[in-house]
Amino acid sequence: MHFKLVAIVPTALLYATTVVQAIDLRVFASSGCAGTALVCGNLAARQCCTTNTNPWASQMLSAGGNVGTTAFVLPGCTGGTNAVTGTTCLSPSFAVFSGFFFPLSGRRELLSGRAEDLAAAGNSTGECVEPDSYGYLDSAGKFHQAKIPDGKRAEVYAAFEKNDVEYFKAAYGGS
Repeated sequence: MHFKLVAIVPTALLYATTVVQAIDLRVFASSGCAGTALVCGNLAARQCCTTNTNPWASQMLSAGGNVGTTAFVLPGCTGGTNAVTGTTCLSPSFAVFSGFFFPLSGRRELLSGRAEDLAAAGNSTGECVEPDSYGYLDSAGKFHQAKIPDGKRAEVYAAFEKNDVEYFKAAYGGS
């Protein structure tokens, strides 16, 4: 019995401290994480997602776990911030131009004022990427996503800016 306990405890500790390696950050044209979205796929922790000139109203991670997400008022993950945890929709009161996800310190909630969480929420790696995909949330709550085609970034961004769900649906055969 002693040997089983010894084997179980390290496994449980490993599971409790596992951090998601890469997550999609979905940024939505409208508040409430609904409608059209641009997606920075497979972001590493604290890797900045930015559209540079196209603001968004809300954002959400594609997966939860011991992570939070932060939104910034300026490109490059700088300026004022707001943060939430897991797959919670973040709809700040300001236009967002960049964001990232960060691991929490072994918990599933953001503890206001906790030094390591505050540092993680405001500290990007400095490496920025633009969205590589786009999509929309349908009325059944399913998220449809596709890669941005070569040469179509400006067109996709323009449709996103107008929250043109029909344009995004057309990419999926009207589904």
